[in-house]
Amino acid sequence: SNYIDIHISDPVLRLPGVGAITIWGERDYSMRVWLDPDKMASLGITTTDVADAIEEQNVQVAAGSIGQPPPVPEGQQFQLVITTLGRLETVEEFEDIIIRAENDGSVVRIKDVARVDLGAESYLTDAYMDGYETVGLGIYALPGANAIDISNQSQALMEQLKEDFPSGMEVQSIYNTTTFVKESIKEVIITLLEAFVLVFIVVFVFLQNFRA
Repeated sequence: SNYIDIHISDPVLRLPGVGAITIWGERDYSMRVWLDPDKMASLGITTTDVADAIEEQNVQVAAGSIGQPPPVPEGQQFQLVITTLGRLETVEEFEDIIIRAENDGSVVRIKDVARVDLGAESYLTDAYMDGYETVGLGIYALPGANAIDISNQSQALMEQLKEDFPSGMEVQSIYNTTTFVKESIKEVIITLLEAFVLVFIVVFVFLQNFRA
């Protein structure tokens, strides 16, 4: 689902007539912290202590600015904001978060009471097709948009995007409502042709004249 979020969702949403998309089986990346109750109890650490430490040390902060008044240097036209790289990204960085400093100078870190790994934000939903785990992408049209055009454009887009898919990744269309639309249009055309033929036969039988 992360690949869809980064490489597919935006191009699909830019297609004319597309109003929204839905991702089934979506699993966004998340840093997961698995607490060890026994280690926490032995060190006197609570869940709140861990949560507070992560919240306090995983922040994006402004470190100041260049050209901020007063005083403003002569000829200064711009003010540049300096932002530090405060957001943690790797497992190791989260493991090194300090929960508490002891009186003897030692510190208790996340890795002392928990296991950290990169996983999914939620495992509550899954999507499968033919027994294989998959991710579903639903495309919804704007009111009044031509569904057939959207279907054709989205399929052409997928053919283009799949050239850059990672090895083993495939795309399949499993449900397309425009199939019913096309069949309905086909039935209407057939009905009109049949009606035209029947009217022609009736007129010819009664009038016996092609000109009529």
